[in-house]
Amino acid sequence: DVTHFCKAGTALDDEARRRGTSTYLVDRRLDMLPAVLTEHVCSLKANVDRLAFSVLVTLDDDANVVDCDFAKSIVHSKAALSYQEAQVRISSSSTEPLALSVRLLAKLARSLRARRIAAGALTLASPEVRFELCNESDSPTDVGAYKLVEANSTV
Repeated sequence: DVTHFCKAGTALDDEARRRGTSTYLVDRRLDMLPAVLTEHVCSLKANVDRLAFSVLVTLDDDANVVDCDFAKSIVHSKAALSYQEAQVRISSSSTEPLALSVRLLAKLARSLRARRIAAGALTLASPEVRFELCNESDSPTDVGAYKLVEANSTV
């Protein structure tokens, strides 16, 4: 957990508080925390063990919580997927274990989302745009809408 490395009152904490969030620009990201933490030390990577403090939740077939526990754990991700790569698995009929897991997660997300909406959750749609940049000048050459897929709302 990144909080292990970002102690209250340190220069790192002060700078993170000042920034408040990571900012995504056309051609780069301005991270709230140093890249060595966000992209390496604290980032989940395929086939790399990460120490964590986990919330272990057991759900029934209707996505109701039947048990919950908190534990120190080791997280071992099987893959690091882009939204597009996850969507391919959601849309597929593959029996590959990873595809089955991603489809189960998508099913759970759909169930929980439907429950939130039925309970009156507010859904906001804010279109995201993508810019194509000229390699030589970094000037925009085209703009278009970023297409959201189910995987975007599954995570």
